[in-house]
Amino acid sequence: MSRSVYVSRAGGLTIHPAGWVDLPSGARITRMPVMDGDVRGLFARLGPTPAAAWSETKGYRLPTVAEYDELHRAAKYIAPYTLPTRDMLLGDGVQLGDEKAIQRYRTLNMASRSWCEQHDAEVFDRLSDVGWVNEPVSNAGKHWAADGVIYGWWLANGSVIQSPSRAHASGGGTHTDYGTTFHVVLKSSQPLKPTKLGDKGEAVKAWQRHLVSQGYDVGTVDGIHGAKTEAATKALAEKQNAALPSAKVELIEARNYTRTTRTSVDLVVLHSTENPIRPGTARSVAQWFAGSSAPQASAHYVVGPDEVLSCVPEAAVAWAAPGANHHGIQIEMVGRAHKTDWLADGKHDDAGAPVMRRAATLVRGICDRWDIPVRRLNAKDLLAGKRGITTHAAVTEAWKKSTHIDPGCAGDQRWPWDEFLRLVRLG
Repeated sequence: MSRSVYVSRAGGLTIHPAGWVDLPSGARITRMPVMDGDVRGLFARLGPTPAAAWSETKGYRLPTVAEYDELHRAAKYIAPYTLPTRDMLLGDGVQLGDEKAIQRYRTLNMASRSWCEQHDAEVFDRLSDVGWVNEPVSNAGKHWAADGVIYGWWLANGSVIQSPSRAHASGGGTHTDYGTTFHVVLKSSQPLKPTKLGDKGEAVKAWQRHLVSQGYDVGTVDGIHGAKTEAATKALAEKQNAALPSAKVELIEARNYTRTTRTSVDLVVLHSTENPIRPGTARSVAQWFAGSSAPQASAHYVVGPDEVLSCVPEAAVAWAAPGANHHGIQIEMVGRAHKTDWLADGKHDDAGAPVMRRAATLVRGICDRWDIPVRRLNAKDLLAGKRGITTHAAVTEAWKKSTHIDPGCAGDQRWPWDEFLRLVRLG
């Protein structure tokens, strides 16, 4: 029998009196996590889904992982306080060397109000010890970030105890424990976009400040995207690309695509190759993109029932969905828009479930790497500039630059969005 889980009342949440701070990227973020207005001195404990919903009603949003990194660099450092302590174990008769008993003890207590109160009291004691006077703080727990990601508890060497993960976003996104807190960003603060060589103005200054906050030399923050800013932009892109799973996915490089180094991506665009589903078809499509008779088209990945192949680096621009190429990652799935049953298993030519499962795992990784929300976007959403997952059919409806309606016909009527997004969230 476990102790009761402590969850804050959404209607009582408040912003800490320390207020807000502007990050180098231009986002305005709370200096402290959101507070539980019903219990003095306690941080709010909500799961990622209700935290995001509360933020939305107030004109806020949950920060991105990159924004939490910026906050940490500007923050007053205190060592993370994780539970249980040695004294707690001894006091409750738990053997220090008995890992199973310790885990049972943690499971029983970790979401209790008493642990939340002990954690938060220690956070404020540590802040007092380092002379805190309302500076930004990043170690008051591990924080909910955009799209159910949990992240934080920085160590003195710069590493984190909880690297970005959706491990606690399942089960309806309501997980809470003593360490789960969250900051918010003003919704008017949009995720930062990189500028281009030759650009000038305030957007360039914001980008330069972000590069400086990431440790890159841009010379003077002057609002002019010159040689130093370009070099720093490319270095950041190379650092991001180094984390991509190129070693895990075979590359058959397409002949035709735009060779560039993007540092942000907004969309994942799903396509179907219009082939029967058979082993080896994905490889044939990738080889067609790469061959001497290659079309004026390409995709980042081709997914079949038996393998996933990379054709274009994620930081480059593939030619697949006019209107959504520049800020999209394009995924071709072996199948046919009018014939494939994407929920069917088996070895027949139109059993699409094996392809869809492989594609969902791939998309999960892409969304993690580029901080893309796991949500469906229709044509109206695309025109509104929202970020997420869409189809070639929706892109066609939005911008009318092609006639393609894959992978599930016009209006996505044959594409199983609910099941696909469920699989993406499971990873």
